Amino acid sequence: MWSPKLRARRIILILLLGFILRFFFFLFNQNYNYTFNYEEKFPEEAEYFKKLIPPFDSQEFLTLAENLSTRHKFTWAELPNTFRTPIYPVFIALFGRFAFHPLLANLLPTRFRRIIPPLHPEEKNKFPLFLFCQIFIATTTVLLTFFVGRRLFNEKVAEMAAFLLAIDIPNILFSSLIMSETLLLLFLILGTFLLFQRKFFFSGITFALAALTKPIALYLFIPISLFLLLLKEKIKSTLFFLFAFFLLISIWMVRNYGYYRVFAFTSIDGYNLLYHNLSALEMKLRHLPFCEAKEEVWRVAREQMNTDNPLYLSQIAQNYTKRQILAHPGLYTAIHLKGMFLPLFGIKSDDLVLRLVRYRERDGKVRQSLSDTDLPLWLRILIFFLGGWEIISVLSSLLLFLLSFRSSSAMAFKIFLFLMMIYFLFIASPLPDGRFRIPSLPFLYLGAASFFKDNFRSFIKVRG
Repeated sequence: MWSPKLRARRIILILLLGFILRFFFFLFNQNYNYTFNYEEKFPEEAEYFKKLIPPFDSQEFLTLAENLSTRHKFTWAELPNTFRTPIYPVFIALFGRFAFHPLLANLLPTRFRRIIPPLHPEEKNKFPLFLFCQIFIATTTVLLTFFVGRRLFNEKVAEMAAFLLAIDIPNILFSSLIMSETLLLLFLILGTFLLFQRKFFFSGITFALAALTKPIALYLFIPISLFLLLLKEKIKSTLFFLFAFFLLISIWMVRNYGYYRVFAFTSIDGYNLLYHNLSALEMKLRHLPFCEAKEEVWRVAREQMNTDNPLYLSQIAQNYTKRQILAHPGLYTAIHLKGMFLPLFGIKSDDLVLRLVRYRERDGKVRQSLSDTDLPLWLRILIFFLGGWEIISVLSSLLLFLLSFRSSSAMAFKIFLFLMMIYFLFIASPLPDGRFRIPSLPFLYLGAASFFKDNFRSFIKVRG
């Protein structure tokens, strides 16, 4: 039996490892935008639907934050924005106002001063700290994963799950990018921790903050409510959770209704359904490359887009997409189910490495990196092994998670983790980008580590 002091030392070492890996990438990363740069002034939100403009996530977040700070308006053009939700831009606006003082910045080595271009062009000698804060947020998420694992299973399981999250490559990458995944993960794990502390009201608030950070969390109340009913919790507990969740969500929806007379959460869901889900179906039906299928969908759908109201446009896109999908239910179901597992194979190692050694606006596929003759051989070998580790760690974790169901111990908790993992894979489908597995990873790693709750001693004996 390990002493409390030794157990505390192990989790501290895991947290230090997670922090050091993220801090190292933060210092030497050469590009903090995830998507391509948009060279012109951002158009109004409705133009995204009408002209098939792709999202420019990082720039959009920065522009929303700057307008919040300077104009006190949630917009990237002139009209109120519903395409993005408010929490991450507010986070940037709050912490982006704080910066290294120029005298303090000059004390740093030259290589370390290049943190990120300032939020305001006139502050050329100051460096915003919100990305640096994301490193602490990511490390805190590792700690919360440990607490959840200890509450559901035991300390050994908790340490294993925390360790897997600490060294996870997509988590390391996105902790230093202007993207909302790091903040989303904090709210997801904190909400889970509060749920199992039986703080149902505060858990509902926290999961609502997750949805207001990234809309993919909007329907989380469904698997969580199912879990509470499975546990035969008092109906009052479920109602407390749902009341708190919809309290914050409805405030944002009322705001949107006030501007556009549509009671909706965001317009991005219609955009994604039309230009991702329906385009995936069109690709299969017409045997076209995805980009050509997307343009074909746009050419047909734009004839119906006769308004400048983004929430109406989103409804038009949703209704049109649903009609097309219902015309081919079997084919689309197969596409969607297959698409659930594509993010598990989405490699981020090349994106991480290429950002460290040279400017690269968007990640490529591993095979493109390995065939790039401009890259030294040792670098291609490094990308190959890191990419292999990504796939092996995710797939082996999934296998261990499934094998853990052979034991009935803590079955309800494992079902909860499985529901949460499947929810995020389902809601992201059919998008294949590896970043869409990030919200599911803490639940996957906790489920995988739970395999050793009852099998750890036998595992040790076999190795012995």
